[in-house]
Amino acid sequence: MSVDQNGYIGVVGDQPFQTDFHSLLQEVRDRFSPQTLTLVHSVYIYGSIATGKAVAGRSDLDLTLILNKAPSKHDSDLIESKRRNYEIANPIVSKVDFGIGFLEDIVSADASLAWRYWLKQHCRCIAGEDLAEDILLFRPSRSLALEVNGDFEQVLGKNHRLLLVSRPASNNGRLVREASRKLIRSTNILRKDRDIDWPDTLEEHVARFQGLFPDHRDELQYFFQQAREPVAEPEYFAGRLEAFVGWMSGVLHNRAQQRLCNAWPGYAAGRSVFISASFSGLGSYHLNGHTTPSLLRSFRQCLPAFGVQRGSSLNRVKLNKSRRSKVCGNPVGIVSSSVSGLTKACRGNQT
Repeated sequence: MSVDQNGYIGVVGDQPFQTDFHSLLQEVRDRFSPQTLTLVHSVYIYGSIATGKAVAGRSDLDLTLILNKAPSKHDSDLIESKRRNYEIANPIVSKVDFGIGFLEDIVSADASLAWRYWLKQHCRCIAGEDLAEDILLFRPSRSLALEVNGDFEQVLGKNHRLLLVSRPASNNGRLVREASRKLIRSTNILRKDRDIDWPDTLEEHVARFQGLFPDHRDELQYFFQQAREPVAEPEYFAGRLEAFVGWMSGVLHNRAQQRLCNAWPGYAAGRSVFISASFSGLGSYHLNGHTTPSLLRSFRQCLPAFGVQRGSSLNRVKLNKSRRSKVCGNPVGIVSSSVSGLTKACRGNQT
């Protein structure tokens, strides 16, 4: 996905859909529109059909359904039944995939940036109210990449567990494919803060990664092959998946630790760092009154290694000079304390 002359990430666009898929898309509107299913707020298409690059009989139909509320078990079973029947009845696509989101996650005051990015940059509305119309364009950034794919350990950990459970071969193939695609796209979080490009296709992600980490090019090439044609044995694939995720997590941890160290260059013994958000929150952190949102994940990833537990409400962190020199190498302790009135002062600095 190109970045335009103003530095914004491009959107899918509204080019005409390919003629081969017109009747298919009309059937989607008939089966899944808000007029047919009141639980549905809007329906979006993404992937090769959305971009006009689909191949009849080979491409997938990728849909995102935004629901007005969380579905009951009956609702979930109904949607899945419709998806399965629709897939069987339409051999023009290799399979039908649904992504499910909730209206509250997109329009609320603390809306998910990942969902808003997804609808704006990758999706085309084909039924219901187009929520993307009110979403501003995005610029490439490491923080955006983390919002979009920062959940890779959780998502791929679930895939890993499912692959080790006995299930039909067709289900395993689907899991292998989904995990491979998620892993490849998640490599974008290894970008640097100064990077201004933004990969879109799997091919672009692979090329970008292999340029940055040539020693690991073969590992990612393996997952690219499985994303295209998932034929790997589940246990073997799960082992390679676990190893690669572990490597990525290590790279992120090392970088986060280094960023944390770089934030303290002029701090002597007894100096304090004021943090205006709880460790478990999603707000910006402030170092002595200076907003530093780029350090958010650094603190979240590094502080547990330094002895501060997740969920702690930190008003002030004091770093001993004798320990500071060790922070950049080995995990050590951070002395934390709460000072009366400091919370109120910090809140005044929040953004």
